[in-house]
Amino acid sequence: MSNVRIFLLHCQHVFEYRLRSFIWFLQPIQNCLILILFWLGAFHNKSQIGGWTLNNITAYYFLLTIASSLLVSHIEEDISDYDIKQGDLVRYLLRPYSYYWIKFFEETPWRLLQGFYGIILLAIFLFWLGNFLQLHVNVDWYFITPAIILAYFISFTYKMNLGLTAFWLKDARALHQVLEIIAIVLGGGVVPLELMPGYLKKIADLTPFPYITYYPITIFQGKYQLDILLKIIGFQFLWLSFLLIARRVMWSRGIRSFTATGQ
Repeated sequence: MSNVRIFLLHCQHVFEYRLRSFIWFLQPIQNCLILILFWLGAFHNKSQIGGWTLNNITAYYFLLTIASSLLVSHIEEDISDYDIKQGDLVRYLLRPYSYYWIKFFEETPWRLLQGFYGIILLAIFLFWLGNFLQLHVNVDWYFITPAIILAYFISFTYKMNLGLTAFWLKDARALHQVLEIIAIVLGGGVVPLELMPGYLKKIADLTPFPYITYYPITIFQGKYQLDILLKIIGFQFLWLSFLLIARRVMWSRGIRSFTATGQ
């Protein structure tokens, strides 16, 4: 019950800043629209590219907007800049709760609210552009549900690990920005991985990034057979296990060197 109360308290805080959250949600929309305009030109006089139709790839980018809002955590700057650099971590150390779960319940309401904005936006576009934006969904809830849950935990744990690098780096923002660009490219944020060169897709599959947004979206679209679905979820489990172990090691070593002074 205590975790539920913590979550509900953070929900109240998030709804106090719901307009700010909506502005943050609108920022990636322009990237989505620019990419759709690019594909409009690429599909000129073509019915398919690499097995993708224009309607399918348009639906992909709108689903990508929802998935990014719902599943991609942005907790790293809060951890590095406020908790570690400014010393706010002290107030968490004195609480009888895991720092991991406290930050998890802080971040999750933001993801739920922005994911809700994404669903509303998709519904509006489906209503006004139904002939252009055709969302063909073939959902197997036995696979999409664990894929979404694992994707969020991978994203959150990965971003927490990025934030914890501030224990050793004076300015971790440069590292965060470089890895963010890599994550966008290898996570299918520019083009679907199936349209990338074969070697680049193989590299992407060895990173955690496509398991956060790309594969949950394509599972939602019903693109895989049973053996591929099991392989994807298996890799998600492996990456989450690795990231959790890395977080434990980074936390135990970093907290020994952490110092904070009062005002």
